[in-house]
Amino acid sequence: MQSFYKNTREQMLALAVDKLYNDEIGGNENSMMDGNEYYAWKEDELVDSIYHEVMSKPYLELDDSWDLLEAKHIHFIGKKRVREIVDHRIKYRHAKEGSWLWEKEDGKDVAGC
Repeated sequence: MQSFYKNTREQMLALAVDKLYNDEIGGNENSMMDGNEYYAWKEDELVDSIYHEVMSKPYLELDDSWDLLEAKHIHFIGKKRVREIVDHRIKYRHAKEGSWLWEKEDGKDVAGC
């Protein structure tokens, strides 16, 4: 079976997206559980936000790694493919891991739709 990620750069980008996803979703779920203010992300909003963050930072940290991904390598992938990777990774994780806490609180179960 062929991977969705075509090369090492794309695999590194997926790890960078995972880090941003974990920071956003984990941070908001922790805030919600603590009774603090949080943002109830919708999937498409998170895709847009992380895409813009990926395209605007000089470098990105990778999940569970000391490595960095520089902007020149991200831009070499191309805007369209970067957008596909960000979209794919977020939707894959949301479907695999299930609803975010605020979706469960609202009585919704939209993961995997």
